[in-house]
Amino acid sequence: ENLNYSISSLPLCSAKAKQGAKVYIIGYPSYANNGLTPTRIVTEGIISGYKPTFIDGSPSFPDYYVSNKIDSGNSGGAALSIEDNHFCLLGITTWLSLGDYETQGIVQNICSVFLKDSGIPIKNPFEGLFK
Repeated sequence: ENLNYSISSLPLCSAKAKQGAKVYIIGYPSYANNGLTPTRIVTEGIISGYKPTFIDGSPSFPDYYVSNKIDSGNSGGAALSIEDNHFCLLGITTWLSLGDYETQGIVQNICSVFLKDSGIPIKNPFEGLFK
């Protein structure tokens, strides 16, 4: 609320952001829901690895494993990173349950979401939603 920019004004991040880059996830995770009013939480982490993705059997832009805590309720929220000393839109968060004891989230690469290599112009999905 006190920031001087909106998510819709952010550029999209590179097609493959650097491993170790900072990641900020904005969402309403279930662990912060008191049953009355959802609480917006921002978590800070890093890109810890890449998840290969395929579209119609062909390799696409990698999704990101991140060290941020991602829970149900974060899904569909914005993941931001920093490139060239500016925030950029990295992707969309997705909560998964992997392994025996941990949950893991991934960030769907914004370039895959909008098929950057398809020739279709990419538009920021949040344009006009936040002012």
